[in-house]
Amino acid sequence: MLKPRLWHTAALASLLLIGACGGNPEDKAARRLEQIADSWTAARQSDSPSRRLKAYDSILADLDAVADKYSETSLGRTIAVGRSAGGVSPQEIRAARDRLAPRADCYERPDIACLSQFTSVEYASGEPSNDPAVTARTQVCSSGFEAADKALAPIAINAPRYRAELVQVAYAGTGCSRPADAIAALRAASGTLDASPAEKASFLLSILNTDDLNVGWPFAAGELDQLLQTDGLDKSMSASVALALALRAARDGNSEEAHAKARYVIDTLGFDINVTERQAIAAALVMDGEFDEAFALAPHKNISELFSFWSLDAAGRQLATFDNEAGRGWNSVYELYAANDQNLGRMLEAPEGDRDVLAALQAVEAKLDGLLERPGQAISRSEPTRLTELYSILAFGYERIGRPQAADATMAKAAAIGSPTAEAAAMIAVNRGDYASAAELLGSIGYRLQIVPLLEHIASTGDAGTALDIASRVGGNQEHNQAAIVRSLTAHGYNDLAHQVLVSMPIQSSERLALAWELADAMATTGKTTELEKIVSEFSLEQGGYRYPLLVPLARARAHAENGDRKSAVEALEAALLVGQKMDADAGENSLGRRANVHEAEEAASLAFELGYTDLAFDLYQRAEYKSFRPLQIAMQHMEGANAYKRILLAANDGLDEEEESYVVNHLVNKMTEE
Repeated sequence: MLKPRLWHTAALASLLLIGACGGNPEDKAARRLEQIADSWTAARQSDSPSRRLKAYDSILADLDAVADKYSETSLGRTIAVGRSAGGVSPQEIRAARDRLAPRADCYERPDIACLSQFTSVEYASGEPSNDPAVTARTQVCSSGFEAADKALAPIAINAPRYRAELVQVAYAGTGCSRPADAIAALRAASGTLDASPAEKASFLLSILNTDDLNVGWPFAAGELDQLLQTDGLDKSMSASVALALALRAARDGNSEEAHAKARYVIDTLGFDINVTERQAIAAALVMDGEFDEAFALAPHKNISELFSFWSLDAAGRQLATFDNEAGRGWNSVYELYAANDQNLGRMLEAPEGDRDVLAALQAVEAKLDGLLERPGQAISRSEPTRLTELYSILAFGYERIGRPQAADATMAKAAAIGSPTAEAAAMIAVNRGDYASAAELLGSIGYRLQIVPLLEHIASTGDAGTALDIASRVGGNQEHNQAAIVRSLTAHGYNDLAHQVLVSMPIQSSERLALAWELADAMATTGKTTELEKIVSEFSLEQGGYRYPLLVPLARARAHAENGDRKSAVEALEAALLVGQKMDADAGENSLGRRANVHEAEEAASLAFELGYTDLAFDLYQRAEYKSFRPLQIAMQHMEGANAYKRILLAANDGLDEEEESYVVNHLVNKMTEE
């Protein structure tokens, strides 16, 4: 009798349980929202923008259905008003859908033309993205001037604005290496002023005086020359045009044209030319060996005045005939030696005996010699600076291409005029490895600050002992000098030597802790975990710098990757993400009461992109709560092709605000333009 009763009781309990789970609308709504949450997670994993957008639309439709079907439940009512429920946020999903919708087709098949509409406000020179002017600036880089001009058609009726925007198109074309299109834009802008020669001349002069529009200088000069031969300009404007052309010709090394235009201003139009302008044109004549014309034009008839910055600049251009940009700004030999500019670097690294450079050096020297040998022309001993500087440039040039005898002979010519430039003598000594003499030369003339580049140069060769010895001989701020040596050793991979010098510095040095952190960063970057942990322990960095916990797992990840141990590298990257997430969460507020701009967790993704762990990198980036566009910039450096760009764009759309997403688009457009 008991068994049927027990069965009846158990069955009743089961039915009650089934009714509770299967028949309760609240529970049904909860289960449906769980399924929708899973769909949302899956949708965000899709690498296809169009499929992702379709999934978003489907999820939103499902949420509407839940709100309608379960309107009597609390979950249904919550969803109906757009609030989060059951792990699902209708507002978040709708915002993601709305962000992606206008971009999905472009992101699915990204190209420059479609991406350009999503560049940042800053990238578009501050104009609204729907402004035809913005479209024109992007079109000139992607499709050329005709497309850009077509984009400007709506504003062509407004001639002043149309002309101004054409100039902006020219700037854009210059910036993206489309000189022919930039010139076409300037030609079109100039054409709007054909009816007013004076206004056209003013416009062309503005081009001629704008460095960033240098691709248009030949066009502007040609147009101005034609205007000068018409009757459309008054004498005053004609003089301004002729003088501008004379100065431009002088800068370009065309002394014959410069001289002809200058004489036209003086002799034909009856206007005088000021001292600086006379000197500039006379200097160009000197560089071409036209000494009689130069002295006739020079205001003071003095050799020294002919060697202004203009002639130094001209000499620099002639010394670097294979790259005209290399000569810009050679105010001193030391500046030339210490410059980081790549063009100057190519000059410094010219192969021994390079015939082009040698020919240029000899040509300039011959012109200087010809000037000094002019009969009856006394050299002003009170102002020999420019001449000695020019001979010093020549001497240093000879030295750098392996002609030490020519360098010594040229320095002797400088000595015959006055005092050879100590900077040049010092740099020649550096080139010959005579660092002690170089330091003595620079120190003797008070070049204390310029000793630092010399110390950095010596340390860059790994010769820490000599660098320290020179620093002590020169005197001055030893802490500053030693810090420069440590930084140079670190920058050039001599970490052990940098460590030794750092340890030798006084404990009370204010630079010591900062240098230790720089060295720790270098150890982390090169994956030297043992050395990193030694530095951290020795200088107690774990107490004075919050980045230490992140440096160690990143260093371990790099070291494991270099050793081919992918499994351990991935584990270290996962550890770095966890550490970074805690650091991000602990970040305080800035002075404006906003969260401090700290993004440490994403460093794991950045390194994963660099190491080529692409899938892991995207996963780490998605899991980092606080993100910037920097890891995606790194991704662009290591990935290419439409599929890669699609993933990068989706990651930006998914994880960044609209402004930062536009920065990613900017960089991608630049990369695709270069390709």
